[in-house]
Amino acid sequence: MLSPEILRQIKMLELRAGRAVTDVMAGQYVSVFKARGMEFEEVREYVPGDETRLIDWNVTARLGTPHVKVMREERELTVMIVCDVSASQSFQGFHRAKRDVAAEMAAVIAFLAARSQDRVGLVLAADDVEEYTPPRKGRGHTWRMIREVLTYQARGRGTDLDKALRFVDRVQRRRALVFVLSDFLGAESQDARGAAPDPFPSALGRLARRHDVVAVRIRDPQERVMPAAAGVVEVADAESGARALVDSRDARFQRAFHAWWARHDEAFKAWVRGSGARTFDVSTAGNTVKPLADFLAGGIP
Repeated sequence: MLSPEILRQIKMLELRAGRAVTDVMAGQYVSVFKARGMEFEEVREYVPGDETRLIDWNVTARLGTPHVKVMREERELTVMIVCDVSASQSFQGFHRAKRDVAAEMAAVIAFLAARSQDRVGLVLAADDVEEYTPPRKGRGHTWRMIREVLTYQARGRGTDLDKALRFVDRVQRRRALVFVLSDFLGAESQDARGAAPDPFPSALGRLARRHDVVAVRIRDPQERVMPAAAGVVEVADAESGARALVDSRDARFQRAFHAWWARHDEAFKAWVRGSGARTFDVSTAGNTVKPLADFLAGGIP
């Protein structure tokens, strides 16, 4: 039985997501992603006007005359939402918790897919894959997924997105659109005392070769601020539980703190760029829907 508070959250989420999925945004979603799902149908002889990039060189060499691949647009797109439910996602500064922002983003994406008659599935992941909802259609299915994101209590506290991405690559054989909703912070990444950032999941590159992958980074501005006036404070790693005393008045600490975040941001950008995936940020202090709308309006090269 859902509590009144959870029911209230679901109702509010339905209202916000429903307003977001307008004809304009749905049209952007279709124009950006629908034409990208292509399926091989046959090989036929080349005729003037065919695109040279579709030439099948193996068949051409074997038969001695140019042949091209005929591709058919898939009418149905599969959307997979990978949602990070590790402990760091529960962080809440002056605004909403990162997990609440992830839930709203998941709801909007799911509604967009449902409106376009696409199948949508869900993976909840912490230091392992904890829940998997296979892709299906239907309003009831969509709301079961959203309720799962809102109410799920993770068994693990850490982050291992590599396992989640490898899992999606294994279970999703046909080309899909994969949204990864996470702060992309691992257990060691919470240590802001100058340690190098954790390596980002190596599985992203392989997944992006077979699927359209979008890494949605959820950020809270308060994570990046350590007020000097706080003095000596105890900081705790949400995922590993490690604790340490730091003096926020120490100039060396402040330099190390900001340098760590700068290195983390550069490493994240390089990781996404090198994998062939796409990315955009969503802040807990801002509008959840606008970054997605801007991303869709910009298209995917």
